Amino acid sequence: TDSGKEKVEKNFNLEESSEEEIDVMGCINSKVKVKNQQDIVNNLMFSQILNQKNDKIFCFKTPRQKYIDDCTKTLLTSARVGDTWQDAIASNPGCSARRIAKIPFKVLDAPQLEDDFYLNLVDWSSQNVIAVGLSSSVYLWSAITSKVTKLCDMESNVMVTSVSWTQRGTHLAIGTAKGEVQIWEVASGKKVQSINNHHKRIGALNWFGPLLATGGRDKVIFQVDTRSRSNYTLKLVGHSQEVCGLKWSPDGQQLASGGNDNRLLIWNLHSNFPIFKLEEH
Repeated sequence: TDSGKEKVEKNFNLEESSEEEIDVMGCINSKVKVKNQQDIVNNLMFSQILNQKNDKIFCFKTPRQKYIDDCTKTLLTSARVGDTWQDAIASNPGCSARRIAKIPFKVLDAPQLEDDFYLNLVDWSSQNVIAVGLSSSVYLWSAITSKVTKLCDMESNVMVTSVSWTQRGTHLAIGTAKGEVQIWEVASGKKVQSINNHHKRIGALNWFGPLLATGGRDKVIFQVDTRSRSNYTLKLVGHSQEVCGLKWSPDGQQLASGGNDNRLLIWNLHSNFPIFKLEEH
């Protein structure tokens, strides 16, 4: 398909399926049989017990929570021994089940999307824009306007191997097959920074504020402060094969990395050695 061809298909006629999953509170298995009244209590209240912190502090129920509570009480009192959850719900039409669609509501053509699960070629920004790496180009699709735009082409047809948005969704990091990371400002459509730490393809990228973690086939992870003139702030060596996954903790104090060596390593910002290893995969 030409670079000028971007096709978006939208299906407005979603058909209900007879095999739909029934989800009353977001966690109930619809195919579990009710053996006795205690089973009903255990299954319906399980998630509330797990997630309950302190119901005496700032006690407030949203309309959704009140709906769940009302349905819970109704099902507790009306379900009969031997009923399935479908039976219990069917006898109480007021407690309608959530319907989970079996088909996508949008389909986007992605010609030349590389068939390689070690690469991370799709990322969705906080501004509701999807970035996709297709061969040596990066395209953007707005979920708000459905508009498709080409952000850039790599020089010499170098393949794009990973993409990652900043948390604000204003800049996009692009990893390439030659080990280069390019940072693009999306609003202006301009490349603002180029980082050359790796000597093989970069399959994993992840941001936390101005910090960018990069991992590649050279088995190395670099932590880069994009505000600094230095190429990197930390070099992390712990995997024996390609690094294919990176994720910062919510507070940005730790970094998780996964590799083709079936190891999960946890790093912090103050050490070149992992503080935790999981090697049982």
